[in-house]
Parts: sequence; structure tokens; C-alpha cells
Amino acid sequence: INCITDDLSHRALNVLKQFTQSQINGSLFGKIFAVKDNLNIKDVDTTCASNILRNHKSIYTSTAIKKIEDAGGLIIAKTNLDEFAMGSSTEHSIFGACKNPININYVCGGSSGGSAGAVSSDIVDISLGSDTGGSVRQPASFCGVYGLKPTYGRVSRFGLVAYASSLDQIGPFGRSVNDVATVLQMIAGHDPKDSTSIEQEVPNYAEAIEDYTKAIEIDPNYIDAYFNRGSAKSNLGDYSDAIIDYTKAIEIDPNDADAYYNRGIAKRKLGDTLGACTDWRKAGELGDADVWELIKKNCQ
Repeated sequence: INCITDDLSHRALNVLKQFTQSQINGSLFGKIFAVKDNLNIKDVDTTCASNILRNHKSIYTSTAIKKIEDAGGLIIAKTNLDEFAMGSSTEHSIFGACKNPININYVCGGSSGGSAGAVSSDIVDISLGSDTGGSVRQPASFCGVYGLKPTYGRVSRFGLVAYASSLDQIGPFGRSVNDVATVLQMIAGHDPKDSTSIEQEVPNYAEAIEDYTKAIEIDPNYIDAYFNRGSAKSNLGDYSDAIIDYTKAIEIDPNDADAYYNRGIAKRKLGDTLGACTDWRKAGELGDADVWELIKKNCQ
């Protein structure tokens, strides 16, 4: 499917031999990664899928990649992309087009199509891409995997070849929300090498979802747990599962305006504008006065 641009398995074996006990005990130990070929790894080619940078070797390693390896993750490949991340199909690359593993007659999306394809085809467990205007989220949807663009400043951009510096963010792809949550927790946080990274505590995203799930197991009618788990999943881009949790909250309390409002947001993210508007109107009828402005802008 042409999603890999550089096989780093020999490097990975050497890195693994040098793992410390801390890395072996890390949250990402045992996880296999691929990273988009616009992320720098010292002494490894970083081409951005362009002839301009063919055979260019990086002189330093990006903060996100260093954090992955510090947590025990093993990077075995670099992935295909649209040249300099400027595209939405991963067809415009010196390495050729990337094919969708679900159906090779279709594209992977882009510009992080190689990273999405590598996860979708089970080549790796998790991958990293970059997202300026949809370049993680769109190929994730094309390839049937989870993809997240973190809030700007949450993840250091140090070592990412810039496209639009005020919008770029490094984001993970995974086959489960828990994998995406765990990786985000590992790569997030302030970095003195990136002045736009925020000095804010990093939550334990995966643990939050697990805690809400345990609460539901203890009390299947605990409405706040469904609502909060839905919000946590929505924040990680898992809108389909979030809708299920908001729906359960509504079943428990049909007058929960917040659940209708948030379910509407999740539906809108999935392109179901009609369903979103129906939920927002219901929220408005139940007393959410602020939702009417949203209805005016989005609903006919």
C-alpha cells in the first residue's frame, strides 16, 4: 500500500538493546510505532516526501519522538505523506501514492495518509502524524482508525517540519481510544524548546475513561459517569462511542439538556447535521437558552 518510506527496524533493534529499566517499565513498552516523514529523528532521513530534501539526514530528534522512546515505544518506520504535508490524499509524494488498506482503489486521505494506513493495515500499533487543517483527522476517518489533533500548544512542535506554525500539531493514530489517550499523555506537556507549548498539567486521559467505566460497572444507572465518559471520548475524537454514552445518559434522564447538547455536537462532528439539530432543539426546549444561537448558525 506504499505507506512506509523508510524501514527503521535495524535502528529499532539497536535502540531496544539500549533500553533502560525505566523504558522497559514504560507505558508504551511493547508498542510498535511509525512516524510521519516530517518528524526529525537524529541521523535518519527526513524528506517530507520531497526531492528537495532527498537524502537529508536530521541532526536532532523531535521532542514527541524522544518522549515516545523514553516511555518504551519502539519506532520501526517513517511514513508517506503529501509533499511538505501540503495535500489531503497522500498522492503527491516522491515515493508515489499511498493506497487505502481497506480498498486499494481508494486513497488514504492526507496529508498523514501513510501514518493512518500503517495503523489500519496492522503494520504498527500506533503512529504519529501532523495536523494543520485536518491532516490527522481526515485520513483517520478514511482508513477506519482513531486520529486526534491535540489542542494547540498541548504537544511540543520541536522537531516537526513546519507547514503553518500557528496551526500545526503532532497527533496520534491508533486502533483504540485507549492507545490514542495513552500516547497523548506521553507526548503532551510543556517543552522549553517550543515557546508555544503550554505550561499546564497533563491529565491521565486513559485512566479517566477507565475510572468512568468502573463507576458504570458498579452503578449502571450512574448518569454522570456516562456523561463524563462520553465527554472524555469526544475530546479524544471517538464521537461514535461518545454518542452511545450520551444516549445512555438520556435514557436514564430524558430531561438532561446537556446530554442532548453534547450528543448533538458529536453528531455534527460525524457529519450528521440533521441529527445534531434535532438534539440541539431538544436541549433548547429543556431550557438551554444558549443553544439557539448554535441552531441559527447551523440548522435550516
